[in-house]
Amino acid sequence: MKMIKNRIIWFVTVALMGIVILIFNVLKGNIDSSIIGLSSGMIAVAVLKIVQLFRISKNKDKLKKYEVMQNEERYIMISQMSGKFTLYITIWCEFLASFILILCNNNHIAIIIMYVAALQSFAYLLIFKYLEKKY
Repeated sequence: MKMIKNRIIWFVTVALMGIVILIFNVLKGNIDSSIIGLSSGMIAVAVLKIVQLFRISKNKDKLKKYEVMQNEERYIMISQMSGKFTLYITIWCEFLASFILILCNNNHIAIIIMYVAALQSFAYLLIFKYLEKKY
């Protein structure tokens, strides 16, 4: 049950981030449909996951099956590999976007994207080293 509670807390946090982004966009007065769409998507997915987790927590059979699945080694390995692969794809796409922006003379945006990619790489390295020492 603790696992479900932690997942619910995570998705409530994601929903709150979407709400904050939506509110700041509206309060700013620059109502951008892309930002509204992205923040609405964050809110919708988080709410659906919260509902799903509540339904799982109310059914003992589903709860047991969910907990077994979450602790299965194959599932954990796939989850870790997909997260790592997603990070790599994201970083490469950010560098590719920066390269294209530099070619289009949008250097300021390209620099910001490159810093984000570099910070992601650095954060991955720090977390990896921390976890390597801890475990």
